[in-house]
Amino acid sequence: MKRIYTLMIALLALSVGAWAQTTYYWQPTNGGAWSTANNWRTNPNGTGSTRTSAQNSDILIIDQEVSQTITGVPTQTIGSLRILSGAITLQGTGGTNTLTINNSSTGADLRISAGASLNIASSLENIQFGNNATADISGELVLNNNTYNLNGANVSTTVSSTGVLRNAGTISNSSTAKLIVNGTFVHDREGGTIPTATWNNASVFELNITSNSLPGGLGQSFGHMSVIGNITSNVSLNTSISVAGNFTFATTGNNTVRISNNGTNRTVNVGGNFVQNSGNLTAINNDGNVTLNIGGDYEMNGGNFILKNDEGNGTMNVSGKFTMTAGAVNLRNDNSGSSTVNVTGLFDLQGGTLNMAATSGSSTMNLRGGFSQTGGSITETSSGSGNIVFTGTNLQTFSKSGGSILNAIHVTMNNNSAVDFGTSVLDNTGGNFTMTGNARIITSHNEGLRSNGAAGSIRSNNRTYSSTGDYEFRGASTGNFATAASTVRDLTINNASGEVAMARAFTVSRTLALTNGYVTPGGNELLITTAGTASSVNGAFVNGSLGKAINTGNYSFTFYVGDAASTGLSPACFQIRKRWWRRCLNFYCNFCTW
Repeated sequence: MKRIYTLMIALLALSVGAWAQTTYYWQPTNGGAWSTANNWRTNPNGTGSTRTSAQNSDILIIDQEVSQTITGVPTQTIGSLRILSGAITLQGTGGTNTLTINNSSTGADLRISAGASLNIASSLENIQFGNNATADISGELVLNNNTYNLNGANVSTTVSSTGVLRNAGTISNSSTAKLIVNGTFVHDREGGTIPTATWNNASVFELNITSNSLPGGLGQSFGHMSVIGNITSNVSLNTSISVAGNFTFATTGNNTVRISNNGTNRTVNVGGNFVQNSGNLTAINNDGNVTLNIGGDYEMNGGNFILKNDEGNGTMNVSGKFTMTAGAVNLRNDNSGSSTVNVTGLFDLQGGTLNMAATSGSSTMNLRGGFSQTGGSITETSSGSGNIVFTGTNLQTFSKSGGSILNAIHVTMNNNSAVDFGTSVLDNTGGNFTMTGNARIITSHNEGLRSNGAAGSIRSNNRTYSSTGDYEFRGASTGNFATAASTVRDLTINNASGEVAMARAFTVSRTLALTNGYVTPGGNELLITTAGTASSVNGAFVNGSLGKAINTGNYSFTFYVGDAASTGLSPACFQIRKRWWRRCLNFYCNFCTW
């Protein structure tokens, strides 16, 4: 019985030795050899035992706030590696070395604390993990020409919100492994493959294009995405792209990144802003259809962007603003297919050149959030044209204080659109202006609107105004512009500083709204049709004659007329019982008899 008890004690001692963990602290501050026993001590202050016998359960801690290189890392298995501070480089022995990290500690088995970094030199060829082992990268992990092997069962690596994983090697990631990116992942090599990962919406995927090929694995749903690097030859995406946050493009070199090439169809979904700061980016290069869906703003701050360089259909949908501060945007270089930009927010041109057609075809920019130009140029450079179309039914603002609109750039107000031109001037003298359907236009320009000539808010080459549209004058003059039968739907006089002078006749089919100030018809007829009405607030009135067409039967109508030189508003109300009055015989209203 005593021998059995002794045997059990011996077995227990062996078992304890197998799973017992020893913690060692790296001592040098200027580098040294991994395998030198005295470089590791069981106490942080340099006391205690040395690491004379390496065990696969050892916990190794490096906590020196310096930059240093640890050399001669052999093929070895350890329990845990913790980089708590400093910038550490690990080098191999020169053979084929593998550092294996087991699951032998509480928490992550590979830990890089925030502010610390671990650089795995190419001479240490392999980093791999035992089953159930985990890594927490809160600082920076740099992989060179290494393999970072996550193929073990239940292995995972988490890049925290403060962490950076910079990969210039290979990440082997089996279906059972997990790579979770909450911080930044940098693909820093030619070609290769982006490992399958779970990308937090706040994470950043940085694609550093170092030569002439793009990696595989781009067909994932990223958080934010940034494309940088020096492009040494033209490269093309091999898949569509989905980005939950912002997409930033800032490459160098004279070559181009192509979204679609050789007839491929691509969709780029960006939930945040699409920002280009430099480089050359082309959506369609050689056939194919491309759609860019941008949930935030489009920002062009430098470089060159071509929506359509060849056959196919190019579409850009911008939910936020379209802003240009520098660079060049070319919407089409080919005659066939379509080129369309839809902007929900403000179109804001501060600098750069927007070329809407460098070919005989045309492109269209549909605006729903207004137009602002303080600099830059909108143009076409061939025999084609550009079409700027106001489509929004909510009131949009047209503001132009600088820059130029050149050549055949046409501007259209769609049916039911509304645009306030303020005191700005649309001076696309090489293009046309068309107001269609029930559109609404507001001008505060002192010259109002004109049918031709260099005067008023609209100075396009050819101008077409709608006879069913609505017109509001806040400036001093209505001008003289052509509508069919000189008819408008609504006419609003809203000059808080005083008079609006009519240089043309108006027939109002729906509402004469006198909001502020007064309108002086002079020798022009201001007539309200049988279905039309009139209203007045703030004492606004017609300074002169006002006509109203009536039908048979009883009818009541108030003429908001007055005399600007004396009484101001002096309304006259008439109740018509027979159809034999049409013209009042005094200064304030103008009727005639049948």
